[in-house]
Parts: sequence; C-alpha cells; structure tokens
Amino acid sequence: MIDVGSSGCNNDAGVWAKLKFSQGLENGTINLPDPSTLYGSSTQCPYMFVGDEAFPLRPFLMRPYSGRSISNHSQRVFNYRLSRARRVIENAFGILTQRWRILFKPIIPDATKAAKLVRTVCVLHNFLKKTDDKIYCPPGYSDQVSQDGNVTPGFWRTAQAPNVGLNLRNRSSTTSASEMREKLTVYFCNEGKVSWQDNHVNRR
Repeated sequence: MIDVGSSGCNNDAGVWAKLKFSQGLENGTINLPDPSTLYGSSTQCPYMFVGDEAFPLRPFLMRPYSGRSISNHSQRVFNYRLSRARRVIENAFGILTQRWRILFKPIIPDATKAAKLVRTVCVLHNFLKKTDDKIYCPPGYSDQVSQDGNVTPGFWRTAQAPNVGLNLRNRSSTTSASEMREKLTVYFCNEGKVSWQDNHVNRR
C-alpha cells in the first residue's frame, strides 16, 4: 500500500492523520494477520509496523522508548532490537532512491503527475526486487549482518541519499500499545534474547 500526494505545506502529524493507510490501521480495515505467539514464548503479539520516535505508539505501530525516558538495560535492548528492524526500512528507501535518482531532488511536474511518478517508481522497485534482484540489488548492495551481530554497510550508502523520514509531531500513545512494548521488552531479554545483543547495546 502506498499513499502519495499530500500537500507539502501541511505539517507531518496532519499528513499522517489524514492518510487512508493511517485511518485504516486505526479502524482495523487494513486486514493485518491475526496475532501470533512469539517464538519460544506464550506471549501473543499483534503484527505491527515499526517507526522512530516521531511516530505515535499504537498496537499496530511500535516506536522506541524516548532517550529521556530510558531507565534500565532492558529498555536499551528493546531500542537496539527495534533499530535493527528499522534498518530493513532504511535499506529499502536507500536502495529505492539510489536506483531512481529522480527522487534525489524536487519533482518538477504538477502534483498529480508527481504522485503518479512516485507510485510508478515504487511499483517498478518492487517488481525488480522480485524478478531480477541479483542485478537490481546485488550481494553487498544492502547492509549485511554477520552471525555475531556486526553490520557491514551496503554499497547504496556510498552515495548521499536524502532523508526519507517523517518528523511527526503526534506522539500520543495508547495503553494497550505501551503494554505490548513492555511485553516485547521482556521478551527480547529472555526467550527472544540473542547471544550478542548485550555487547552491542553496551557499545552504544
């Protein structure tokens, strides 16, 4: 799903709130899979998207603990694990912008044509990833993670890419989302723990 074409004069929180995608997540019409049990645990977890601190905390949208509110090691582990998931998103946008350089600068056509152009680029990106990935995204082009958790930056990072994040101001959260984040925090330090995570968290 892609939503393109909001006016650039609107603030980011207003854009997010008006998106059909956001509204669909809020009213449950996006048709996400049913919750599943976390691996090695009895904890039921909903399927969710991940975002940075700018996004609101929702049961379907998980964000990190803010730097000012982190009070223990478990919360730092949670933020580290969430940042690793967000790296996948960062790579997706990085590869997209590197392969389609028109996204590096303001698009000249009118808003309607610009929105169609962005949708077309996204469709072509997904098509090429699925049908000819070894050429479109050859080995080493995206970030690589070793078995001990070390990350080798992908080749797409060698050229300057634009900032594709949203600086959303609507940061309110819900009780159920906060509870789910707490459950994930406990899970990442117990059944879902990986052997090398503490070393990487302590380096940060």
